[in-house]
Amino acid sequence: MEYKGQARRDRPYLAKQNYKASAEQLRGSSVYGRRTGFEREGDYTDTPKAGKETWKIKYEKLEDQTRAHEEAIRLLQKELGKQADELEQARRSAGQMQIELENKEFSLGRQATDADLQSDFESILNGIRTWATNFDEKGTAELKQDRLQEYLRVTPNQTPETLRSILQEKKKRRLFIRGWAASVMCACLIRSLPRLSYHPEPGSFDRWLDKKSSALFGDLELRLLFAARNTISDRAFNDWRALTADLLARSSRSADEAIRAAADGAVREVMALVEPWAPHSRQGEIRDLLGGIFDDAIRFSRALRTQRASWYVRWPQHRQDLGPSTGDAQHHRMMFEPTEMKDEKGDDDDMDPNFLRRQSVEMVVTPALFKSGTSKGERFDEEFCAVKAKVLMSNGSRG
Repeated sequence: MEYKGQARRDRPYLAKQNYKASAEQLRGSSVYGRRTGFEREGDYTDTPKAGKETWKIKYEKLEDQTRAHEEAIRLLQKELGKQADELEQARRSAGQMQIELENKEFSLGRQATDADLQSDFESILNGIRTWATNFDEKGTAELKQDRLQEYLRVTPNQTPETLRSILQEKKKRRLFIRGWAASVMCACLIRSLPRLSYHPEPGSFDRWLDKKSSALFGDLELRLLFAARNTISDRAFNDWRALTADLLARSSRSADEAIRAAADGAVREVMALVEPWAPHSRQGEIRDLLGGIFDDAIRFSRALRTQRASWYVRWPQHRQDLGPSTGDAQHHRMMFEPTEMKDEKGDDDDMDPNFLRRQSVEMVVTPALFKSGTSKGERFDEEFCAVKAKVLMSNGSRG
């Protein structure tokens, strides 16, 4: 009995001793950072402190790699920028070289300024104006039926009867003479490419060339002109035209003879109608004066044809349809266009353009000069009127 009681008294003591032994064993384990005989290889590195050191090492290594990559990128970008600058400089040099090559004088003839060509054209028209003052006689001109449409180019809104009435007035007769001479010059002596038709105006050839050369040049020019634009550009066509005209002008041995013959023929056309109004004693002199003016006109046409920009002389064509024609009545009228016409008496000054477009034209006195493109071979899609046509607005338009 005594033994059993003693054992009951010793139980708390034994439990305390067992607790101490367990605590000692735990303090010697890897959990508390001490090496024991029970840890596995690498257990010591799994402590919180060791893990933090490991991640720090990895982070620093990545930082070093990032800095190295950023430096490599910076060097590559610098090299790329240097190459881009060199490429741009090469492009600019090539572009400048192309411009210089294209504008060399030996490739194209003398390229006149716009002001020079405008002045030359106006000088020819002023010459015709002065020449027309020689007609003072009251004779009666013969209006040939087969030439009627040519006469009505000058008086577009008239009939044969009203035209005869106009020719009875001295001032209007002189305007008609000016218009008739300018119309013959425009149609027969100055080569202008067609605008709305596949055919140039009747007799519109390069009169500074012999007939064979002019016909061959004109035929080939029309073929190229109406070729598809994706095949032959405007620039390529006009460069070809200007260079060919210049070479033909230089190589022609009979230019003076061709010019003289063409001018004489045009003079005969004009004088056949207006001669009754010229003083009989001065008719030879008047013919010679007009011949000199027409000679200048042909040479002016040659100058236009050798320009890189496209220059052309055009007779006014603006018309307004008035409905179907009945019998001999006209069914259209030529109307004033302020961007391309100027009233002979200045009655269009300071007038509203929309009002002017509603006014009819009684007589066309001179043609207009147009230009498209530039001397650099650009902007052929843009056209502007360099010298406006002179016209006489109808009396009803003058208020």
